[in-house]
Amino acid sequence: MSTQSAEHHIKAAEHHEHAARHHKEAALHYEGGNHEKAAYHAHVAHGHHLHAIHHAEEAAKYVLIVVPEGTFAGTQEKPVLVKDGDPIPADTGDQGGGPELAFRINSAPHMFLVVARGMP
Repeated sequence: MSTQSAEHHIKAAEHHEHAARHHKEAALHYEGGNHEKAAYHAHVAHGHHLHAIHHAEEAAKYVLIVVPEGTFAGTQEKPVLVKDGDPIPADTGDQGGGPELAFRINSAPHMFLVVARGMP
């Protein structure tokens, strides 16, 4: 799991905790007869759920795995970016097939940059 994925999972958990607190607060206000405050807390809880879903989806998008690769000097480990279970191919150069997508790992280990070749 990449560092960015872990951060998104933590954020999702935090939003779920906030949502649970607002749901409890809404329940207390409903029992007390204050429906306006109850509706407010229920609405805020819904917003936290939406943020949690967003962070969970972002966490699942990209994973960086290390695979063995044979070279003339022996086997070396190579990082490969995986999206939705499928490896994203590395740039093999322009072979006349038009624009190709490649990825480059920035200096920060959690940032990925997608580059489209042949496009302005």
